Amino acid sequence: MNGTFRLMDDAVFWPMILAVMRTEVAVALADPDAGPRDWACIHKNGELRTVSMSVTTIDDHQGMTAGYLITAEDITERVRTHEALEMALSAERRAVARLT
Repeated sequence: MNGTFRLMDDAVFWPMILAVMRTEVAVALADPDAGPRDWACIHKNGELRTVSMSVTTIDDHQGMTAGYLITAEDITERVRTHEALEMALSAERRAVARLT
């Protein structure tokens, strides 16, 4: 995870999102090929969620940066599934090691 922020209410939520966006834009400027970054977010209901965010620059007709497109995707279930598979693989390897 690259960052964690807490979602409490709109008054707190939007400044945090803007701060994350500024970080993402800074990363995109430093390394345009950086790709998406994952952030741990605490939903306002208290649940930990994982969000993948990426930044794409938008150029004008002269090739100058006109803005940024920031996309975010909730990948919580994908991360949980991956972790469960890793744990199952580890358990299987331990079982095989005991048999040999």
